[in-house]
Amino acid sequence: MRGVDHGGEKYVVANVDGTFHGLEGICSHEYADLAGGFLATDQIVCPLHASAFDVCTGEVLGPPATEPIAVFPVEVSEGIVYLILPEELGQKSLK
Repeated sequence: MRGVDHGGEKYVVANVDGTFHGLEGICSHEYADLAGGFLATDQIVCPLHASAFDVCTGEVLGPPATEPIAVFPVEVSEGIVYLILPEELGQKSLK
């Protein structure tokens, strides 16, 4: 799992069994950077209050969060991982 700052926003890219997933990087419960948390199989767990989110859908899997987080498509090209953001935000690549 790796955090990405881009355009004043935080994102997370998680590698689950070789498949990359892009997510909003801030917990929906309270302002906590999810990159400081950890992956538990296919869940990202917030470092502040241990809210859990599905890395594929962003859905809440464990409280105290009640709102999902956004997910974004990810592409891999020539060994570079691209987090594809809405056009107005641009594109951020990770190696």
